[in-house]
Amino acid sequence: MTRAASVILTASSSLSAAGDLLILSTVGLSFEARRLLTVRLIACFALADFLGQLPVVGSFPMPSVSQWNSLWPGGPTWCELQAAGNWFAMLSSWLWTMAYAHTVNSAMPFTRGRADCCVVLSQLRIEESHYHALCWGLPLVAVGVALACG
Repeated sequence: MTRAASVILTASSSLSAAGDLLILSTVGLSFEARRLLTVRLIACFALADFLGQLPVVGSFPMPSVSQWNSLWPGGPTWCELQAAGNWFAMLSSWLWTMAYAHTVNSAMPFTRGRADCCVVLSQLRIEESHYHALCWGLPLVAVGVALACG
């Protein structure tokens, strides 16, 4: 990768991370925003995206070899763990995007004024817990399997 491409990648990732932090702080400070399902879904997406930007903006310092071997003898390298964290965050970010799209699509009858809007909204509240299990759990399992298989 050229120096210019590296600078552009780091700058765009830094802007993305800053935007994610702005979203998370706004949602954290606003009780009214936290009450809205769509805002909570966007906050989860922003958290996953922020976690994915960390390795791009700057690598975490590698512990010394003796420290690392005492923590996890025979385990994966530090680079593999950073890659696994990035893979987890990016897959989670994509799944949160799909969850948001599904929520918007499911809420369409409400926006058209159909009578079953109360049923749709109560169903969406139930689905939020399923979203958390899927969007955080599936990437965790996938990364765990990848690390276990080497």
